[in-house]
Amino acid sequence: MIKKLILLLFVLGAAYGAIDTEDRRRSLMNVGVRRMLSQATDTVIDANDQKVMLGIYILDVVEANSAATDYVFYPQGTALFYQRRLDSEQYAAFTATAPIIYDGFGRYSLDTPLAVEYGGTGFETAFTATAPIEYDDLGKYSLDTPLDVEYGGTGLATLTDHGVIIGSGTGDVTISGVGATGTVLAGNTGADPTFQTPTVDVQINIGLYNALPERNNENNFSGGLVDLSIGDTLGTGDDIVISKGTGKIILVVNTSNDAVGDITVTGESIDRNTGASTPGDTDTITLAGNSTDNSTTGGKGSAITEHSFVDAYITSKWFTGSVTLSTTQVDLTDVDVYHVSFEQFNDQPNIVINTFNASILTTHANAEFDAYLFTLHKDAGDKCHLDTESELHVGTDGKTALVDKYWRLRAGAIDEAIDGTTDGFWIEVWYLNNPTYVEDVTIKLWSTQTVDVDLN
Repeated sequence: MIKKLILLLFVLGAAYGAIDTEDRRRSLMNVGVRRMLSQATDTVIDANDQKVMLGIYILDVVEANSAATDYVFYPQGTALFYQRRLDSEQYAAFTATAPIIYDGFGRYSLDTPLAVEYGGTGFETAFTATAPIEYDDLGKYSLDTPLDVEYGGTGLATLTDHGVIIGSGTGDVTISGVGATGTVLAGNTGADPTFQTPTVDVQINIGLYNALPERNNENNFSGGLVDLSIGDTLGTGDDIVISKGTGKIILVVNTSNDAVGDITVTGESIDRNTGASTPGDTDTITLAGNSTDNSTTGGKGSAITEHSFVDAYITSKWFTGSVTLSTTQVDLTDVDVYHVSFEQFNDQPNIVINTFNASILTTHANAEFDAYLFTLHKDAGDKCHLDTESELHVGTDGKTALVDKYWRLRAGAIDEAIDGTTDGFWIEVWYLNNPTYVEDVTIKLWSTQTVDVDLN
């Protein structure tokens, strides 16, 4: 034992300086701590006379009037250990900046949280950073609040079931609503994407051809408007009887008094899908005020009336033959009654009229060609409105006619929305001259229908 002590003291003397019996301090770097047992005496060293630190920390030893043989130093691997024993076998706490508690059974632990400067956090039970961590004293860590986006989280405690995560910069992410079956997530410039039903635009071309139009003639295509009774009266015992016309009935109420009440339309109705007729059928038009007629006639080289009705009234059924209008609720002094028929794109919705064009041959410098596109829109209640949507001209109000000249006339960017379940259009063309001087007439109406794409 004495040989071992001498060897250890020699090592200490060479590496750290000799240990004598005076009150002198020696610092041992990078030391570990083991249970301390004296090899020579039972001399007690006061715990206040020493400091121990782990890892990079320092063990300072104060030799309190003891012989060198009272302390044993020995190497363990690359570290140097110091051992001692207290009479009571109870071991005092070390009081370093990162204090260590020894439980007397070979186990060491921190008495207070390890400071940041020594490689710790300085926190005992929970971190208080923006992304706080909670410690449950059983060695388990968990988030105290949702992890913010800047730390790699979402900022949310829960996510919408079946929703889609949408970025929001450094703020909490946004969760979309649940998309319906068959919908897709579509972008919206400057805003969050939304679920939408995918659609495709289908081009529709309605065309007609007339090789040799009749002179001084008006041609109607895909429908038309015919006056049946103009400026008539309607009231109790004062019916309006129409003996011609097939189509829907339009009323333009010009009376000065307040037009409020029901009008009954009686006649033979026609199912335009099956052709089946119902004699003696009735339809009701409910008036809610007067109409406005802004139509003009006889301009631009033709005899065609440029129709424009606002707040006109229309039947919901199609009639043929004799029709009677009657009422007991209102007296009207000025009523115009029209027959109207129109193309409804096979009752398809989501139609947009894009282009109205014509190709014609003029054979004389005095040729006159005038084509008009009219639209009818169903409004709230029993009301409707008519518009002159577009027009094409060669002659008086258009291009100067030339001999044997082929013309390509086009009116684009019309962008008129049509709901084919209720709305429609028709075309009227006027040829003035005798002879007509116009041949090889082709008229086309280009439209687009937006239809849903079935992804199921």
